[in-house]
Amino acid sequence: MEMISKPSRKRSRSALPVKIANSVGFLLNKAAEVVRRRFDDRLAGYGLTARHIGVLSVVAADPSLKQREICDLLRIDRTTMVYLIDSLEELGLVVRKDLAGDRRSYGIEPTPKGKLVMERALADAARIEAETLLHLTSRERDAFRRVLETIVEDSNHASPK
Repeated sequence: MEMISKPSRKRSRSALPVKIANSVGFLLNKAAEVVRRRFDDRLAGYGLTARHIGVLSVVAADPSLKQREICDLLRIDRTTMVYLIDSLEELGLVVRKDLAGDRRSYGIEPTPKGKLVMERALADAARIEAETLLHLTSRERDAFRRVLETIVEDSNHASPK
């Protein structure tokens, strides 16, 4: 079993203006950057990013989804989605399949290799999450997750401007 040492709780925000350093939006963005960078660094060996794994995970769960529906679920614009799916296809991780009854749309299905890469990447993601949240208690991690879920769920219901 891989042991993870506890990181120091030193704060490096002191050089930032207080209004920024204490801004929830700024802190959420910085936290997301840290996790995304760690995950993308770990995925570099596969030639993938976190967005690729998001697409793989969604299509593995439901290969009948249309590309547009995947965009909506992951909040990725269509141009970026085409790039992501093209690169996954080039790596042999997904295939496009005709959807019954719709000649203009394709389903995206993971290949056996794609499923294996996805499982390995998700295991890496779990380790990165554990490393990132190591200094939090179990109760703090649960509360943090609930707060993030609330923010995401609320944003799913917000009307576009």
